[in-house]
Amino acid sequence: PDDPSEAGSVIEDRIVALVAAVNAAVNLPIAVKIGAAYTNAGNLLQRVGKAGAKAAVLFNRFYRMDVDLDSMSLSAGPMRSSPEAYHESLRWIALLEGRAGVELCASGGVYDGLAALKLVAAGAQAVQVCSAAYAKGYGAYSAIIEEMNNWMDSRQVASLGDLRGRLARRNSDKPELYGRLHYVKALIGQG
Repeated sequence: PDDPSEAGSVIEDRIVALVAAVNAAVNLPIAVKIGAAYTNAGNLLQRVGKAGAKAAVLFNRFYRMDVDLDSMSLSAGPMRSSPEAYHESLRWIALLEGRAGVELCASGGVYDGLAALKLVAAGAQAVQVCSAAYAKGYGAYSAIIEEMNNWMDSRQVASLGDLRGRLARRNSDKPELYGRLHYVKALIGQG
């Protein structure tokens, strides 16, 4: 959105209405890819689930811009995600797994098998890999799968289903660690 006068609720209502319209028009499962800048992503996901979406992809990476000071013009920013970018999806998937009303798919920053496994452990049903393939070629996919298999074999984890959601908030005996309290404790040295 680029109109500061448009309320966030209006944008979210439009998204929900669009999902409902698509759901009424097709007989296919719908996945909604959202950005990270919503006031309450969990509520939006519950609403799109009720409107007919079966899954949500966290998060869409919108176009990044930069400025060229020499020519005083706009230019393209980084086109690909970085290997650190998965952390935003990781946190939200861990917070929302089992509570969002839709299956969750992770997107952004998956360059290796360990990042993919972390997202599954947080609760992701699927993981999207794109920038790694652009950066490393299609061999990135087999390298990611091999690293996942090696890690799982070394720890006797039989399937992704055995790992999925084990580190989600709803399965934690300390759910407060998934929220703001963890940040405050880290700042004061108690984390």
